[in-house]
Amino acid sequence: MDYVITPTLTMYVRGITDHDHEYWPYGSWVTDNVNYDLVEIFRPQRGRGGVLNLTKIFGPSTVNEFTMGATTRGQTFNPVDKSKVARSRMGNIPQWFPASNESGAIPNVTFGGVPNYINCSLGNIPYTNENPVFTFADNFSKVVGRHNLKFGV
Repeated sequence: MDYVITPTLTMYVRGITDHDHEYWPYGSWVTDNVNYDLVEIFRPQRGRGGVLNLTKIFGPSTVNEFTMGATTRGQTFNPVDKSKVARSRMGNIPQWFPASNESGAIPNVTFGGVPNYINCSLGNIPYTNENPVFTFADNFSKVVGRHNLKFGV
């Protein structure tokens, strides 16, 4: 949206939102490189952003421009069918830190020295990540003779 507040003061606002829903089979980094068909992982991704700009003209040779913006991008990993990886299917074997296993999933298991072993490690599920970013900029421009001066933060 653009808006002329006065002949020497203008403003614009922009916004965006995005959603991407992915279903990942085995063999990708999202499934922690599980190398057989253990469980499909649902990975919703979301993003939002906005910007506000104010531009003030003080005279034929002086302008100030202020911009601020905010964005965030997030994602989550979860098995589509949680019952396929439920710890209870393995007889609820003991675990070191039960509080850290929020999803009640089977334990991560790896083998050393075995070529082409079955990797049944799902990693850290459920996994959620948000990445907020805030930006502020204020630029002051002045023309003095044949010179253009610009200062900003």
